[in-house]
Amino acid sequence: MHSNIKPDKSVLAVIGIGWAHVRAALVLTYITCNLAFWTAPLLVLVVFKWLVPISSVRIVVYGMMAWIYRAAVQMNGWILFQGMKIQLDLTGIDQTYPGNFYIALCNHQSWSDILILQHLLNRKTPIMKFLVKKELMYLPVVGLICWAYDFPFLNRGKQMKKRSGKLNRSNDSQTLNKSLTKLLRSSATIMNFAEGTRFTSLKAKRQQSPYQYLLKPKAGGIIAIYKMMGQELAAVLDFTIVYDVPKPNFWCFIGGKIQRVKIHLDTISSEELKENFGLPENNFNSDRAIEWINQRWGQKDRKIGNISSDFG
Repeated sequence: MHSNIKPDKSVLAVIGIGWAHVRAALVLTYITCNLAFWTAPLLVLVVFKWLVPISSVRIVVYGMMAWIYRAAVQMNGWILFQGMKIQLDLTGIDQTYPGNFYIALCNHQSWSDILILQHLLNRKTPIMKFLVKKELMYLPVVGLICWAYDFPFLNRGKQMKKRSGKLNRSNDSQTLNKSLTKLLRSSATIMNFAEGTRFTSLKAKRQQSPYQYLLKPKAGGIIAIYKMMGQELAAVLDFTIVYDVPKPNFWCFIGGKIQRVKIHLDTISSEELKENFGLPENNFNSDRAIEWINQRWGQKDRKIGNISSDFG
């Protein structure tokens, strides 16, 4: 006699959850090993760049460092988007962006946002750099990468308040301006998550956000970047990312629970930015800049709602 006993659904569910955690751990190990593999040659180049302060030599060395960056991003892309077959539905993205400097904006829900954006822009734009908290500079591997590629960093106001008893935002602005000056040494796509942190419903409620899917944007980073390199800026790349699950996180992304991601890109020309912000060197208008950013955020919030409805 043949047995007609069917596996219990709860047992299958437990097995599925267990396998998702195993897969996430394996993918995280791969990403970590990939990072470690490229750190060794990067360290050699960084030391050489520091020991030989000749501009022509530094240009060559930085080109090699940029190649390492792109190679590491490409290897991450292989495991995530070819190996795990996470589907990316793209609209508005061109084949190449030939300018030297771009600002990239995006809504922020998970660390996976970074991996997706790096993958999408790899070998299409100058290498992506991030506004990072100064505290990250002291982490062993991450700090080396941030320093080697001249990532602009911030002294967060909360940290200044803890040390001095008062909030010193001017120090944050001065630190950012000093960091941005280094970016002029080489082309870059500067990634700015204007919300300043990952979106959650609790955070939105605490700050009384007027948006359904977004936190309030912080205009300071965008304004500082524009004022520093507005004449060099080719365009603003405004990304909107929507996942096929309502509460995405990095672990479920690398564990295979997210199967489909929709990404829309609006490209804002430097001419349009100058019309709304004014020229960075003489008639810049911060109130108009803030108003423009808030309008963009309102449009993005509605776009997220429309795209989310497509997932059902």
